[in-house]
Amino acid sequence: MEKIVVANLKMNLEENDAINYVKVINSKKYNVNLFIAPSNIYLEKFKSNNYNLTAQNVSSYEDGDYTGEVSAKQLKSLGASAVIIGHSERRKLFNETNEDINNKIKIALENDLIVLLCIGSDFKSLSKEKEYIDNELSKDLMGISDYSNIIIAYEPELYIGTGNSLEIENISEIYKYIKEKYNMKVIYGGSVSLKNTNEIVNACDGIIVGKMSQKASEFVKLLDIL
Repeated sequence: MEKIVVANLKMNLEENDAINYVKVINSKKYNVNLFIAPSNIYLEKFKSNNYNLTAQNVSSYEDGDYTGEVSAKQLKSLGASAVIIGHSERRKLFNETNEDINNKIKIALENDLIVLLCIGSDFKSLSKEKEYIDNELSKDLMGISDYSNIIIAYEPELYIGTGNSLEIENISEIYKYIKEKYNMKVIYGGSVSLKNTNEIVNACDGIIVGKMSQKASEFVKLLDIL
């Protein structure tokens, strides 16, 4: 089974950077199921058959008078096949609620977008983390019974951007817990690097990469070892 690799470019890259990024990534093929999430304004520039074009966010509304929002239909029309929902930055910095996230997931699924649902708390213990995951998913997935187009991106917040990833045995345990209870693919995010990538992908279904994905030349090195 191909491992999943998600590049979350966040609010980075200017127009020329975006054009060059695509050239580098499209220069060869990779042995992974690749998702690349640029800023919405660059979605058309990132269109490619080499990976799944992914949006970083989607509106919780279908359409209408919502200045600044981008709907699932609009993302789909730009070529997106997937969307990141519930990222910790959206939850904390933009006060997205579980209700918002639940609405976004439903709208994304209705428009045939793959959902990359981000969850993860300040890891204190396995038992507390499992309780947190159950509570989070019960709210985020309320009213949703088909999980076939949802991938869980597990990102324990204490490890994001620190240079240190969660211990492999804990990643493996969380992966098994979600897989057995919810039957969804599970990828890990939080200080993924060249040194730990292979170990992490062997413990779950793949990775979501933030900082290291933002320079194409560095990101390609990571893709080449998988």
